[in-house]
Amino acid sequence: MPGYLIVHDKRLLGSTPRTHPFYQCSEATTLLHCLQSVSSYARERGGISELQILCRGDFADGEYRLEVCREGLSAANVSLTAKWRGLIKRIVLCVCDGGVPAMEGAVERICSELAHWSGAEVIASNAPQHYKRIRTRAEVEAGANAIGTIELGPWRGVVQRFDPETGGANRIY
Repeated sequence: MPGYLIVHDKRLLGSTPRTHPFYQCSEATTLLHCLQSVSSYARERGGISELQILCRGDFADGEYRLEVCREGLSAANVSLTAKWRGLIKRIVLCVCDGGVPAMEGAVERICSELAHWSGAEVIASNAPQHYKRIRTRAEVEAGANAIGTIELGPWRGVVQRFDPETGGANRIY
C-alpha cells in the first residue's frame, strides 16, 4: 500500500504541509464528505500506507472528540470510519488540544474505536501535541503564506499503537 495523505482541519491554524497530498476540511465540511473523499482517494491508489490527521481535540456534548469537520469524530460516530477498512494501513493522529485537556481515558477510547472500525493501526499520544508555524525566507520576502506552515514538534506524552484487531494499546515510547 504505497501512498500517504494528510487530513487537515483548518481550525488548527497554519498552512497544510506540502510534503504529501492533502485534504482540507473545516466546520463547513460534513464528516461524511471527508470520509468519502479519503475513501475515494485511497481506493484510486489501491490503498494508502498512512493517513495523518492534523486537528484539535475538544469536548462537545460531554464527550471527547477530534475536531474534524462539522460533527467532529467521537465515540458516537467513529463507526463511520468503517468506510476505510482495507484501504488505510495506519492512521497517525496529531492532535493539538486548543487548551482543552483530555479526560482520563478519553483519548485512548476514541483511538481504540478508530482502530477497530477503520481496520487501521492508530498511532497517537495521550498528551496534546505542540506545533509551530514557519515561513521560508522567500515567503516572507514575497509576503506569502502569512499564517505559516504547520511544523510539528517531537511527540509529547505517552505514544501508543492501537491494534485494529483487538483495540488494545501498546506503548511505543
